[in-house]
Amino acid sequence: MRKSPERRLQFILWVLVFAVAILFVDFIICMAVMYKSSDINYTDASEIMESLSYNSGEYILSDEESTQLQKNDEFAFLLDSTGNIIWSENMPESLKKSKYTLQDVAKFTRYYLDDYPVRTYIVSEDRLLIVGKVECGYMEIYSGI
Repeated sequence: MRKSPERRLQFILWVLVFAVAILFVDFIICMAVMYKSSDINYTDASEIMESLSYNSGEYILSDEESTQLQKNDEFAFLLDSTGNIIWSENMPESLKKSKYTLQDVAKFTRYYLDDYPVRTYIVSEDRLLIVGKVECGYMEIYSGI
């Protein structure tokens, strides 16, 4: 028995509506995942620098800011123009080096330092502040940027 043209049109319309609904739900799920995965918030560099003082030849971070870094599972360190670490807080042992080279700095300005997500900030002419996450449940995704 042959179907009438109206039945065929109705079937095609239902298939199209169903396909659009699936695409819409997929889009909503994708946006929710992207929103959640972009939720890596770092302590503001200006907050850290304002809380960092230089006394008797060493840098000291305020207790409040130190507690905030620990609460956020973050570490921070300050590099001078020669690549020496002049201050650090909560820094993982695997990252403690005597000196970071220019190549090291170029690598971690791409957002990862030895699998730790990091942000790099220029805080003065001869200082870089690096803030990173100690524990991060997000996978490293190379976006080709």
